[in-house]
Amino acid sequence: MDIKETSILWTDQNGEHLFVLEKGTYIIGRDKLADIVIDHRGVSRQHAVLTIREGSVRFKDLESSTGSSINGIPVKAGEEKALANGDRFSLGRIGFILTESKNHVEVSDEIVALNKETSETGILLNNLNLVQTSLEKLLKDIPESDHILQKMIEMNERIEKHLVQYQVLQKVTQTLGQILDIKTMLKTALHLVGSELGADRGFIILYDAAIHKMNSMVTWHFDLNSSTTQHDYSFSQTLANESVKTGKILILDNAMKDPKFNSAHSILASRILSVICIPLYRGTETLGVIYLDSLSREGQFQSVHEDFLKTFARQTSMALHNAKLYTQAVTDDLSGLFLRKYMEQRIKEELARSQRHQRPCCLLMIDIDFFKHINDTYGHPAGDEVITEVAQRLQSTAREMDVVGRYGGEEFIMLLPETVPSGALIVAERIRKLISRATFERDGHVFSVTISIGVVSSNSIDSYQPLPFIRAADDALYRAKSSGRNRTVMYEPD
Repeated sequence: MDIKETSILWTDQNGEHLFVLEKGTYIIGRDKLADIVIDHRGVSRQHAVLTIREGSVRFKDLESSTGSSINGIPVKAGEEKALANGDRFSLGRIGFILTESKNHVEVSDEIVALNKETSETGILLNNLNLVQTSLEKLLKDIPESDHILQKMIEMNERIEKHLVQYQVLQKVTQTLGQILDIKTMLKTALHLVGSELGADRGFIILYDAAIHKMNSMVTWHFDLNSSTTQHDYSFSQTLANESVKTGKILILDNAMKDPKFNSAHSILASRILSVICIPLYRGTETLGVIYLDSLSREGQFQSVHEDFLKTFARQTSMALHNAKLYTQAVTDDLSGLFLRKYMEQRIKEELARSQRHQRPCCLLMIDIDFFKHINDTYGHPAGDEVITEVAQRLQSTAREMDVVGRYGGEEFIMLLPETVPSGALIVAERIRKLISRATFERDGHVFSVTISIGVVSSNSIDSYQPLPFIRAADDALYRAKSSGRNRTVMYEPD
């Protein structure tokens, strides 16, 4: 067969497949409505997307549960990568080749070789399918073979399910161990377990030992701003406390019928069906709880998942502990903001991303006006209180993608990815006005503070390097202070 256009080629249990790619976007997955259907349990329903443009092929993993790789290198969920002729990519254990080759046999040999390089889990599943096929042939003429065959198929499905879960655990270990940002790590963990268990939504609640209280940290398809969901959240805390108290995984096949919880108003309001709570511990230390539910199916979370869930919980707890240690190492004790060295590294990364995608980012350099006067007049404890309050207000205005740090003394820095200069000015003015409204009291004296802000856009500098970027923001800050303070100034090249 001649291949005259860009194509992808793969083999699975059903044989060898060829798909010719034209301009457009293709969803690849197990879902029957996908553009390219891959009938394999190790592939997510909507696993990845291929975008074909003039002279380019782009690949993006759609937050799949079993992961993707290109030429053996894992692809981060949501990150778009370019594919070239001859590149190999994998969805779970299924290997593909992008090709413009006219020799089908050569390409076929390559894809077979690629699938032979898949994980131990994939080899086990392939062997399992071969055994089933052989036994089907042997049992065909034996009396009562239908019953035996059905039992064998059921056993095969159970084993395959466990092997797929084992692969998920492998991905959890590999992925979570590399993520040192607590929120990002927890979001990834929540997505992995929620997708694997077929949950509709969920969230992770972390335990704050200082105030002996559970606080919501990350959500997945769960809108806490909805009035109905707020009822659900109240109910979920009841379950979370129960799970933490017993230290056991809590599963409800139908919350509406459970005698311990069916009187909860939130159950009646939202008709939650299946629920599972997975406690997170490290030794005797309580870290938090993973909460998942289903609004559409009873018995969604069966106890057969328990060994998988316990292992998942241990891995997540270990990753959370490591992320906490890392956060402590890069965070200022007084303000709770990131330290200067960490901020410089994040700025370097964001500038590189900005240059790669030709998308602007902005930086705010913020200084508390007359801070020395505050310390001299009201004492250093008052100065510390001002630092803490300013830090909290900066964090309250930051988007999830923004990064806020203490640059030193009374100086703060705020990185705004995907932000145009006009947007950065709006953010800066909002912050300046918010902080000017704060009041402080010390020994019967009430006082307020103001700030000056310098703003720079990556579009305004010649170099995508962190130091020139920071110097430009500092230059704009100097102009703000020298022109009267309590104002925002945008950097302008000389």
